[in-house]
Amino acid sequence: MQIHLEEIPGPGGLHPSRELPVFSPITSAPGIRKSCLIFPLLVFLTFLPGCRSAGHPGPVDRSDVPIEIIEVGKHIRVVQDGNYWGANSVFYVSDSAIFFIDGTYVPQTARRVIWKSMTEGLGEFKGVLVSSYHVHRTGGLSAFHEKEIPVLATVETEKQIRLRWPLMKKQMELFVTWPDPPMPLISRTVRKSGTLFDGKVEAIMLPPCYAPGNMAFFFPEEKVLYAGSILSIPLFFDNQVNPAEMKRCLSILKAKAPKTIIAGHGSPLRGPEFLQEFELYLKARARSED
Repeated sequence: MQIHLEEIPGPGGLHPSRELPVFSPITSAPGIRKSCLIFPLLVFLTFLPGCRSAGHPGPVDRSDVPIEIIEVGKHIRVVQDGNYWGANSVFYVSDSAIFFIDGTYVPQTARRVIWKSMTEGLGEFKGVLVSSYHVHRTGGLSAFHEKEIPVLATVETEKQIRLRWPLMKKQMELFVTWPDPPMPLISRTVRKSGTLFDGKVEAIMLPPCYAPGNMAFFFPEEKVLYAGSILSIPLFFDNQVNPAEMKRCLSILKAKAPKTIIAGHGSPLRGPEFLQEFELYLKARARSED
């Protein structure tokens, strides 16, 4: 039995997918960091709606920061994208498939990731599945459409993209180098948790702890967990964080007993103790808001 995938009607530009992965159900800036942004812009960016200022490094006003690819075992590659607020993402490579998890901030970065993936694996492009609607996960998705790579998301994530893209676009336009990519389009939607590539990747639909429709991904062979921006200290773009649902999410993620956690932001590779550190961070965060 396969997870139901629904074609999303919408504007032109979507390409028919070639072969979607099978889901099996389961129970112009110089090479420096810009410090010359005008003061009001820095103030706005520091207090971007949904982006907590305490502990955050300042944004980088560039869209061309070189990406770093980190090999985690045979099949997993971590992408460190240093543009703007910085974000980590993942792609899976094998002799039969290349599959991306999250689409980076901008199409030019996504194109570099796609090119790099072809030097890492021999498989065909099977798709990109996003962990949440946020711009650092979806801004580069048009690059995948250019290559006719199917773009997948949960039903709720697709709704949130359409609802929130105008505001995210308005916020990002305050960066001088923001290239103004088109609103991300979703080719197919995913309605439940499942596995890909003969169980080598688990796609886990979670309660709306970070955002409606958020997902996590677990690689059973390597015991590696990636949960998009859910697991990050501090949390970025956190205006929809639900503390009660976050506890449920943590219980689900802890049950996977990961040996390695790929954080959504900052230093990407963390040990299993990161879940405990994150839990303590959430408690301190809750106290600070009381």
